[in-house]
Amino acid sequence: MRTVIRNNFSVLRDGNVRNLFLGQITSGIGDQFNLLVTSFWIYKLSGSAFYASLLPIAKVISIIFLGAFVGTLADRCDARKMYILVTALQAIVTLLMFCCNHIHFLIASSVLMNILGLAATSSRGVLKKTMLTSGSFKKLNSVSTLIQTPMAIIMPAIAAAVVSTIEFRWAYFIDAISFMVALCFYSRIKSEDKNKSNDHLLEKKSSITHILDGMKYITNNKQILFLLTMIILGNMGFCAFHYVYVLGQTIASKGVIGVGVVNSAMAVGGFIMSSALAFLNQQSFSSIRTLSMVSLLNGLATTIFLFTTDIIPTVLLVVLISATDEIVEMTEENILFDIISERFFGVVNSYLNIAHRIISLLFIPIYGLAVDKLGIHNALGISGFFIIFSGIIGILLVRKKRLIQFKEIEYA
Repeated sequence: MRTVIRNNFSVLRDGNVRNLFLGQITSGIGDQFNLLVTSFWIYKLSGSAFYASLLPIAKVISIIFLGAFVGTLADRCDARKMYILVTALQAIVTLLMFCCNHIHFLIASSVLMNILGLAATSSRGVLKKTMLTSGSFKKLNSVSTLIQTPMAIIMPAIAAAVVSTIEFRWAYFIDAISFMVALCFYSRIKSEDKNKSNDHLLEKKSSITHILDGMKYITNNKQILFLLTMIILGNMGFCAFHYVYVLGQTIASKGVIGVGVVNSAMAVGGFIMSSALAFLNQQSFSSIRTLSMVSLLNGLATTIFLFTTDIIPTVLLVVLISATDEIVEMTEENILFDIISERFFGVVNSYLNIAHRIISLLFIPIYGLAVDKLGIHNALGISGFFIIFSGIIGILLVRKKRLIQFKEIEYA
């Protein structure tokens, strides 16, 4: 096991990879402050919950309409330069949010930051695709999960403790500083294309053409189409679990203590599994077979909510579901890295991001209605069937021997 984890961490010996990793960790710390205060700050300035509610809706709508163009930019531009530029813009916007307390400016800036966040994610994905081999990506994915999961547990509490002692707007200043530090790391990354696949950057085509080509790339490659369908179905179930459980706990008058216990169980499950994954061979988590079986396990565990309301079984189920979520997420990332051509890597991932946003926009109210009509445990149990369907699709594809071994497919 020591050999495996040492082998995984060896990817950080590469200066480019190390700078990318450290920059991502640094900016992630600042993001915790931004995420924590924005809605509260808008509510405090306006005194209206309506204004605060506009923010998540505006964010979702902006990604739905602009997400594909952002992904196209990541595909067609130099990913390294785009990533540095986007990070610099994030630092500037957060500084402006620190300086200006006008409510409409804060809403507009938050929406812009959301779009810039997608641009950063897209350009970082394409940068990894050019900079890393498949094996190196899996190692970095393992190391990132091991470090970021405990940070996701600790940082919200630290951010809350810090923000409680200062004025809300100072959180934006801390976020801006984190982006500036990250920018120092990113600027030290040297251009490198280990996969020798940057020829498409020379093509002179419009963004609309590239977006349409990206759609053709998906529809003409049934393997990719079915894989994305599988991921989207699974995320419909995961969305229900993560959003509705806290809602249901509150409605059921479990109080904040009940919600806290469940959230802690989710964090513990994720941390245990992310730690375990760092000791395992990452090649095992890059097949459709693994993704299918873990999705089935996750879905079956979720459907057990139909049969129990006791706190101890509930907490154990939450730990199991959170742990399998970690495996599903890592395996999805590994498979997408292997199967998607660099030529369309940004735009295909943006399509996936848009699908997730649409699911959030459409299905969260449906999940809430299901809680009202059926009760929290029944609603969650039913949501598990989406995840089971996801696993079944994967098993059918494996039986047809189409996705056991992934090969990168170029769009002609």
